[in-house]
Amino acid sequence: LDPAMTHALDDAARALEAAGIPVRPVHLKTVEEGQTAQITVLLAEAAAFHRARFPGRDAEYGPDVRRLLDEGGRTSPEAVERARAALDHVKAEVAEVLKDSPVLLGPALPIGAPHIADVNPHEERWLLVRRMLGRFSRLYNTTGLPSIALPAALTAGGLPVALQMAVAPWQEGLLLAVAHQLERAIGWNIPKLPRV
Repeated sequence: LDPAMTHALDDAARALEAAGIPVRPVHLKTVEEGQTAQITVLLAEAAAFHRARFPGRDAEYGPDVRRLLDEGGRTSPEAVERARAALDHVKAEVAEVLKDSPVLLGPALPIGAPHIADVNPHEERWLLVRRMLGRFSRLYNTTGLPSIALPAALTAGGLPVALQMAVAPWQEGLLLAVAHQLERAIGWNIPKLPRV
């Protein structure tokens, strides 16, 4: 994590505790396996969808998207089924954790918002940045849990970092209440961002 993200998480935990909301660390054992599994399923499904709906139009995609669709198209059905089984384990573990910890708090991104130059799909750096951008949201994409991201601090370079919280299905009211409490406690306002 970017040091600003680590500090923002620590500050958020202290703010929640000060507001009377107990905070405790949890460890999700299946998250790393779930990261790989979610990408496997996502790419395979995307490749199948695009192959069926836009046949013969590969040249119209950018090079980064073509590369991902090619990767997904080479994934075997057996690999997709193994990945889906792994995602079922992730969902079960998260559901179990939410019984004792009704709100999960973590980083939205491991880094601050990227520079525009770092998200140019024609540059190799984009592949690395794209993988990082989805790293923490994949868990909630996989589980389908309600989640929210809140800006919380700035990196040393002046770009925002955000926290992310999630709750069990149908607990959006709790999520919004805790997010509102945290937003008030942090008192963070969007600053004028640097021009790059």
